Amino acid sequence: MFGLKLVDTKKPLIAETRRKSPREVVLEGIGHQLELLKNPKYTVERTRYVKGDDGYGRQMTSRPPKPWFWEFEGKMFLQIKYGSSQVVMLNGKPTIECGKDIASVIKALEAVKSGIEKGVLDDAINEAKARSHRKKD
Repeated sequence: MFGLKLVDTKKPLIAETRRKSPREVVLEGIGHQLELLKNPKYTVERTRYVKGDDGYGRQMTSRPPKPWFWEFEGKMFLQIKYGSSQVVMLNGKPTIECGKDIASVIKALEAVKSGIEKGVLDDAINEAKARSHRKKD
């Protein structure tokens, strides 16, 4: 009609365009963990909505991110997370054994980050996202 190509595409909602992809969420979390390992006093700014006399208002707070790594019996371990859900890597195992020091955790995080950027863990991340949404119901 009129020499134009007609399609069934709708304009996306603003909320949909602002929403991060699951891959971006995990990459952002890995960035926070890397900064936390390099600087133990690192904090993340978050927006909280608090109830006041005139209704709800925004308030900015700073808190350190929850660490995804820990030490047990002289070894460092790491779990990649989507929110509070673990990203199960291979064979149903969510934990990475890194080594004996913080440098090994940084090396493991950077290796996982490069894999995520290539799309290797997209299925595992989407599965973790689905699990995190089930918890809310």
